[in-house]
Amino acid sequence: MLTAEQVKTRYSGIGGSDAAAALGLSRRTTALELYLEKRGEVPRQEVAANDEVIWWGRALEPIVRQKYAETTGRVVVLPSDTLRHPAYGFMLAHVDGIIQDEPRGYEGKTAFHSTGWGEEGTDQIPREYLLQVHHYLTVTQFEVWDVAVLIGRRFQIYEVAADAEMSEMLIAGEAEFMRRVREGDPPPLDYDHPTARDVVKKLYPGTNGARLVASESAIAWRQQLEAAAAAEKAAKANVESLKSRLLDEMGEAALLAFPDAKCFRRQKVSRAGYSVEPAEYIDFRLINDGKGLPGAKRR
Repeated sequence: MLTAEQVKTRYSGIGGSDAAAALGLSRRTTALELYLEKRGEVPRQEVAANDEVIWWGRALEPIVRQKYAETTGRVVVLPSDTLRHPAYGFMLAHVDGIIQDEPRGYEGKTAFHSTGWGEEGTDQIPREYLLQVHHYLTVTQFEVWDVAVLIGRRFQIYEVAADAEMSEMLIAGEAEFMRRVREGDPPPLDYDHPTARDVVKKLYPGTNGARLVASESAIAWRQQLEAAAAAEKAAKANVESLKSRLLDEMGEAALLAFPDAKCFRRQKVSRAGYSVEPAEYIDFRLINDGKGLPGAKRR
């Protein structure tokens, strides 16, 4: 967990967790939002202290580190200072650990599912973490960085080696981002990003009462929006229709098996009556079928 001073320092440059957003490659934050935060034009996105995911991550941090040390026999040193690239001072690092007597770093993670995590021992980790680690490798000029992760109850270690080409890309991309921050040259907003609407709401939190005449672009966007909304409505209706057909096909059967080793499962669920009335309903969903087609009955 960063100290107040480290948090302040972090906004004077690019930290490891900023790297993906600065390059426009983050799933959670657009480059424009990061730009606005660095310039102080919108409130910094602070994670709530009671956020369950963050709470568990922090609580398990020493456990993951201890398991890594026991598994590898390495000693993890916890640096308290902010690290800076010797030539590019805007590149900062607040690392989880440095391995004693080795040009090697340590990063600890927790995950609820294995999406984005490849074979153990490789560098096949989620893209944002990969960029974060390469940022740290660039700042420290170390040779390798280990990423220890607890995925559910499974512990795994990944190894990311330094890559000169990746470092050059990060230096160039982050330098360009910081130039924008210094000169007040905002990066364009990625309207396809999942958080794009949140960014626009932060940019314009109030109203000045003005009445605008729609531009040609706005007219076209409205037409596209209405067409997309109509298509979405039709698609939802079609989904419900197809579910009804499949349920009717099943009758009172529990499973409907398919050649691709999946099946629809139909089961009765009882809900106890506490603050709501007790009820029963049919849960219908597509699941992996462990048995396959043999023995399945056709209606």
